[in-house]
Amino acid sequence: ENWVNLEDLRMNYCNLPFLHLSFGHLLKLRNILLIENNIGYIPDELGNCVSLVEIDFSDNQLKEFPECFGNFSQLRLLTLSNNQLTSIPHSLGDCVELERLNLQGNLLESLPTSIGNLINLKTLNIQGNLLRGLPYEVGGCVKLQNLDLYGNKLEILPHTISFLNELVTLRIDNNNFIENYPMNDIPSLKEMLKPIGVEKLFRLKLMFLGKNGVGKSLLKILLAEKNWTYESGAPIPDKSKLKKWEDRINSVEPTSGVDITEFSTTWELADGDKKKGISQNIDIRTCDF
Repeated sequence: ENWVNLEDLRMNYCNLPFLHLSFGHLLKLRNILLIENNIGYIPDELGNCVSLVEIDFSDNQLKEFPECFGNFSQLRLLTLSNNQLTSIPHSLGDCVELERLNLQGNLLESLPTSIGNLINLKTLNIQGNLLRGLPYEVGGCVKLQNLDLYGNKLEILPHTISFLNELVTLRIDNNNFIENYPMNDIPSLKEMLKPIGVEKLFRLKLMFLGKNGVGKSLLKILLAEKNWTYESGAPIPDKSKLKKWEDRINSVEPTSGVDITEFSTTWELADGDKKKGISQNIDIRTCDF
């Protein structure tokens, strides 16, 4: 109670077993970081700290998401990764200023519909949970730029995902999509991607499919290099880099590059441009599965 002017509290890696009720008296507290402790419960008294802007309780033993978090109308950063949370209360939607939410590595099977109230959310990380679907209301997160759904049990995405016009990164690998949609069946792949508005991705030329560690990211970098041959339309990457990629791909199930648009994957220049000798930068965007 003597720390009434405290604004920033960091007690990481301290093996704390619980959060004391007196924390509720820190009315000026703006940042609280209690990373990698043994905290299994957060008292409702913490809800009195209405000035909080950042909360990080990652790597603890939390089993319940505190209802009191709905009091934090100024909260911008919330990290509860690597706990044992099984559900998220509706009150999360009251954190309307939230910009980054990290719930990675929990036991969540669903998200509350109130998540659509988070109109300022830019990054949502729900990697490594048990989600089978997303609420339609997620389309209300109109400022969302990064959505990480890696390692869940998703079989379908809501069509409202296509409302997220500012989305830059969407990660949906290691879910149940590919099991339901054969990789060599282009119409099925298009059907799978309909919810994210694939028909609007006019610049998308190539989608990379394959297991982790195959070398998809490296291949993407090689293809994006500026050294091209216009006679065949094929890239000529650095041979030493290519050899490293070949070694990796020969030891794992190969990555498949699948063209999901009507564009040619050879990226050849138009005949008229060839005759004029005009060079052209080729812009490649990929969905990495």
